[in-house]
Amino acid sequence: MKKLLLFSLFLACNFSSVFSQNYIPLPTANACWIDYNNAQYGATNTNVCDLVRIEIVADTIINNTTYQILKRTTESRNGIFNFPCSTFVSLYTDTLFMRNDSVNKKVFIRTPYLNADSLLYDFNISVGDTIKESFQYQNHSGSFVLVVAKDSILVSTKYHKRFKLIHQLSLDSIFLIEGIGSSRGLLNTYDLFPSSTYELQCFNENGLSVFPTFASNCNVLTSIEINSQEKSTISITPNPAKDILNIESPHPIESVQVINLQGQIIKEFDYPATSFDISELDQGLYVLSVHLINGHVLNQKVIKH
Repeated sequence: MKKLLLFSLFLACNFSSVFSQNYIPLPTANACWIDYNNAQYGATNTNVCDLVRIEIVADTIINNTTYQILKRTTESRNGIFNFPCSTFVSLYTDTLFMRNDSVNKKVFIRTPYLNADSLLYDFNISVGDTIKESFQYQNHSGSFVLVVAKDSILVSTKYHKRFKLIHQLSLDSIFLIEGIGSSRGLLNTYDLFPSSTYELQCFNENGLSVFPTFASNCNVLTSIEINSQEKSTISITPNPAKDILNIESPHPIESVQVINLQGQIIKEFDYPATSFDISELDQGLYVLSVHLINGHVLNQKVIKH
């Protein structure tokens, strides 16, 4: 009886230690995620796949608050229904801004098109709670997502709290993991979409792939090299510039956007020109987003004097 009591106390202490570790926020540097999205459309006999690499590239200040700049590169491919996506469609790069609120165990996201934060994750949850609407979950199906369990998972050398969610209609399991995001990916939805697959293929921190396994491949975008070659052939001069920016490109340009450090598109040129007037801009650092007709997007920092 005494041994049984001691064993029970031992289990209780260890169980308690697993759930009493400090909150682990999402990384603020040296991290990347690979999100995968797949949608099958039987009516049109098509298969659509997106492989998305999200990496933290720098910090920025918006309204006196620190955000992490996220570079999101999306490689889209198509295929035949129930067959692999083998046909390259496009490679697109855009910028997002992420903010950790470690005190309230929340993570927020901001896009260049919305001048406000959207809730990305709320880890201040308990078993029995329903998930609030967020950037990933707009409840299009009219159902709810319920927190049904909580445990911990070993990631590299640390235990991270993990919350199991169940979708009311599909009964699909989704896991929220402190310090990583979701088992469906950092930015992928966890609403219900039939015939669709969403998953986190890889999470890399400090140069090491640590989730789902150490063998996970976080360098899987086959068109990144093509994008890099295109970027090396595009010339933006002068930089810094005062009035006119000149762009020389062997690839046809569809449009050009000027984005400030708050992620706002403040000027857009919707015609294939080679010279762009930026004289009306305030002095400072901007991102010039060059959209090519082939679907590729190239981002370059420019300084306005």
